[in-house]
Amino acid sequence: MQVSADRMQRMLIILQNLRDSITLNIALLSEQFNTSGRTIRRDLEMLEQHGWVKSAGATRNKQYSLTEEGLKKLNDLD
Repeated sequence: MQVSADRMQRMLIILQNLRDSITLNIALLSEQFNTSGRTIRRDLEMLEQHGWVKSAGATRNKQYSLTEEGLKKLNDLD
């Protein structure tokens, strides 16, 4: 699957925020990237499908955290 450069940039920033224990705010991220909240949620879902992040909680109030795999991959990118 091919991923756009914009999506890669968004996902990288999301992963860095999780690593640095910065609370994810979908509204702020969508404003920062000039995209919809749904797009940010899809980015998070993609990261979760690939095992980089895990989620917990109700649909509207999901909390995300970086997995060991995600941390390793992110550190490899830095």
